[in-house]
Amino acid sequence: MKQIFYLIILLFLIQAFGYSQNDSGITSNSVKAISEYNRNAITVLILENTSKYNNDLKKASNFINIPDKFDDNTLSIRTMKVYDKDAAVIKQELLHNKIPNEILTKWFSRKENGEFDMSVIYDRGMYNATDDEVIKASSSKIGIAKLKDAGEALIDHSYILVLDYYGIQSMSQKYNKRDAARKIKAERTNTEFKRSKRIKNGWEGQARAYLFKLSFTDTIIDVFYNDLWIYEDDKEDVREAKKIRFNKTDFPIQFIMNASGDADGTQYNAGQILAPAKQRTREELFQKMIATSIQSVIFKIEKDLEDFKIKTPVYKAKPISAKIGRKEGLKTDQRFFVVEMKQKRSGDIVAKRKAVVRAKKIIDNRNVATGNSNEFSTFYQTSGLGIEPGMLMQQRNDLGIGLSAGYSFGGMGGGYAKLEFNIARFAASMVDIGITQLKLFGAAAFDYQDYDISNTSYDMSFTRWQIGLSKGFYIARNFSIAPLISYGQEMATQEDLLVNLGREKDDYINIEFMNFGGYATINITHFLQLMGTFNYYTLIGSPYDKERDSFNGYSKYTDFFDDRYGMSIDVGIRLEF
Repeated sequence: MKQIFYLIILLFLIQAFGYSQNDSGITSNSVKAISEYNRNAITVLILENTSKYNNDLKKASNFINIPDKFDDNTLSIRTMKVYDKDAAVIKQELLHNKIPNEILTKWFSRKENGEFDMSVIYDRGMYNATDDEVIKASSSKIGIAKLKDAGEALIDHSYILVLDYYGIQSMSQKYNKRDAARKIKAERTNTEFKRSKRIKNGWEGQARAYLFKLSFTDTIIDVFYNDLWIYEDDKEDVREAKKIRFNKTDFPIQFIMNASGDADGTQYNAGQILAPAKQRTREELFQKMIATSIQSVIFKIEKDLEDFKIKTPVYKAKPISAKIGRKEGLKTDQRFFVVEMKQKRSGDIVAKRKAVVRAKKIIDNRNVATGNSNEFSTFYQTSGLGIEPGMLMQQRNDLGIGLSAGYSFGGMGGGYAKLEFNIARFAASMVDIGITQLKLFGAAAFDYQDYDISNTSYDMSFTRWQIGLSKGFYIARNFSIAPLISYGQEMATQEDLLVNLGREKDDYINIEFMNFGGYATINITHFLQLMGTFNYYTLIGSPYDKERDSFNGYSKYTDFFDDRYGMSIDVGIRLEF
């Protein structure tokens, strides 16, 4: 009993230590970076290559869709020829192609005669504004004008995403390579060669992203308005000189980072459960490849680049609410840290993580804020302490993966390992399913026990796998429950028993089952949990060998193993990534 008590104390100390480590000294210069969020604008360019799919990618580049989270700075230029895939070389090619100039042309609606206007900047400034900012500004015309002018600051949030595709192969090529490897292995091991099930068509590959940022600093702004802006009272020769000067100016850009992601342009074959109602064309599949790669690399960039992370204050604590939504690219089960800013005596600002929340109900706020909206996206808390209005929410992407391990007692027992995938997180690049904590899981278990069969004792080895679905509910801070259902099989092996049953030594006794149950979790930290699971195994049919032949005299699995069914309890730990 003392040991259990000490273990509980240790776990709570770990939890307290985990939260105490979230204090970080932040200088006044960086407070703005971690607490403010403005919309970023993005331009996507595709690097041409020498592969046979180059023309497919060029055609697909005409249909690039920029995610809702970003302002669309798509240009007439969609592709570039750069055969030395180095950031410095790509940067020079961007400057050579005057991409920064084209971006500024987009921002300032530059006309053929070189004149600019502020309409796009005003529109984006208003679209970027929150309800609270509109309310504060509405008291005067000057306030609204300031919101429009704030769009000018967004120019310094202009990013260029350059994508390089490689390793593209058709699904037929992939299946052929897999079959070739399987055939070699079958010949080497003298086993039957089985061809891959060809359930998909299309193409898949990888995308390497190079992210650059336009540097529209105060110095550049001064040069822009003093030397390049065409004013109404400028004479014709001055206008022409400014027009030429703009075209020749190399506006600075800086390389930010690399990221890599999957490029999936595949679909399930007709007749498959997940097949689309109508098969996509070749052109549409390459458009999908570009779309999925953009989502994939942006997800990874969001984890490292502060500018791309959504930040917003908590508006209400019950339910946890914030005025963000589709406009900011919010998706179901997207993770946020809730932090509280405190100032030390030294003057340093300390950001302390108080809680972890995930998006639950998402509003469609893709319009200009009026200051009158009473709609909020709501969130549910998965970890931490109490949340209060005014605390800061910061986007912190996770992979949506859970890995657990432990031991199962009773019924079908043994040590187990389990891998879970949050369906909402994995489906986010294609569709927002709107269901929180819906998880697809697979589990494997191993057990060793002695059984008396026909008056002889055998030391049996059991291997079990199952795949299923669970639906989680956070009933309180740091506590969750989740009903589950799964299908699986258990395989029992023991050479002497199998020989006595007239089988080969490497044969097995197999049974199928359904598992109905549920689990509960308690947090140690936001990524580490204690986990207990109730399982009830219902056996399906009769036991069979690897040829699917039944065993004479043993019509039930319990004829071999009288207790391997019914209730069992799992105890383990889970890590979330």
